[in-house]
Amino acid sequence: MAGRAILLRCLRGSAVVVRADDPHATYEIDTYLVTGALVVPERGVVVFADHTNLTAYGGDGLLWRSRRLALDDVRVEGIEGDSLLVYGFFGGHGERFAVDIATGRASGQPFDPE
Repeated sequence: MAGRAILLRCLRGSAVVVRADDPHATYEIDTYLVTGALVVPERGVVVFADHTNLTAYGGDGLLWRSRRLALDDVRVEGIEGDSLLVYGFFGGHGERFAVDIATGRASGQPFDPE
């Protein structure tokens, strides 16, 4: 999405990208129920969260889709270096862990929820 003007519209759990230079090149983000989004402009990435996973899009579309990261309540809380700082619920308690911005691979989870 770098270098392009886009509009991202989130409504009722769906997200749609509309390019300003080609409004007919509209596409829906392949994540449902979108519960949050984080723009990482220096990487040209937008990361979308649903209840259990993250999905990243760049200027040419889908970059990666994570494995299941937690049992519920996945949300991106920030960025530190090359990692997204993520919170998730693991049955009885929540934990913070890291997800690599480039690959979507997680580290630091208390257990693998898959």
